[in-house]
Amino acid sequence: MIRHILAACALMFSVGTALAQETAKLADIVMTFGDVTVTAELADTPPSRDLLAQLPLTVKMSRLIEREYAGRHPLSTEGTRQEGFTLGDVGYWTPGGYLAVFFAEGTRSDISDLIVMGRLTSDLSVFNDMGQGVEVTITRADGG
Repeated sequence: MIRHILAACALMFSVGTALAQETAKLADIVMTFGDVTVTAELADTPPSRDLLAQLPLTVKMSRLIEREYAGRHPLSTEGTRQEGFTLGDVGYWTPGGYLAVFFAEGTRSDISDLIVMGRLTSDLSVFNDMGQGVEVTITRADGG
């Protein structure tokens, strides 16, 4: 019985450690939407590592459902997928291959198969007056 309890504890510890490693901070990035600059913190996920390796990068993004800016860009689809988003999430929608930044609740909050790559660390209100389409330049915050 004690062996089973110890084995269960070891399994829980290893699963918890794996999840913590996947969501540990990877790097800070700067995203420039036209003349508006925001910062974000990337978590250590496969699509985040892909994105970081491709920087600097410019992606055309469109405003969708008054809640997000999204643009098609190929990244890894490996990682933990979830339903829904939290305001400020930077994510990768795997079915369509879209990099997305969520800034508002919008009229719909349904989304599935989203890999959360990180979080915006800037004020989300800067997105309120942005236009429908914008080119977004993404760079490392440390200039590397």
